[in-house]
Amino acid sequence: MRVRHGADEILAPPKTGPFLYMAAQPTVIAIIGDIMRSKQLPAEERANVQADLERLMVHVNSHHRRAVLADFLITLGDEFQGMLRDAAALPDIVQDVRERLPRVQFRIAVSRGQLTTPLKAVSLGMDGPVWHAARSLLDDWRRSRRDDVVGLVGFDEDDMILNGMAALLTFHWTHLELSQREILHALRASTESGRKELAHRLGISQQALSNRAQRAGWREFDAGMIAWRELLRRHPVSVPQ
Repeated sequence: MRVRHGADEILAPPKTGPFLYMAAQPTVIAIIGDIMRSKQLPAEERANVQADLERLMVHVNSHHRRAVLADFLITLGDEFQGMLRDAAALPDIVQDVRERLPRVQFRIAVSRGQLTTPLKAVSLGMDGPVWHAARSLLDDWRRSRRDDVVGLVGFDEDDMILNGMAALLTFHWTHLELSQREILHALRASTESGRKELAHRLGISQQALSNRAQRAGWREFDAGMIAWRELLRRHPVSVPQ
């Protein structure tokens, strides 16, 4: 297909196939995740973690389909990456990682910035400042040996607030007992009308469920997730339709 560019006519790449046509440098959300010390796990356990990670990629790409700009995939064995068109999906993707990979710690670097190569359907073989910033953040954490961290860059004056929210939610989750994590996971996955069914499935009364949720800090955790999503919505991406 030929398109007019000023007085010149140029050949534009097709909109189908592995490349998506990109008329200008878009602003996107890039995510790089790093599973920590997985190579030190026993062979069988590491194989289980790898299988869980593969299932996680499938879940993120399907469950968050509308928010995913380029599909998430495993890259260097212990890493995964993807791109978003909607930053507000980030808190739930991070929480999916926590809940679906409970046996490992991880680092997740999130960057908002420009993509300088053609957009692809899968998050591989693309380049630009957005990827460089996420990689730089991850490398800094490795050098300083920071564990179990989620960090964001490129969100202008909101960087500090967003990182503070991420740190508080991470702290909350990592200090819960396993049974409390199970309660938060179940509440997060259920609707208000489904709480009765949830209590029945857990073999407890609704009042007991409410008490357990209160002790686990469910309201505070949920409020933090809502606030994190709302602040991220202030930072849209710019991707040609």
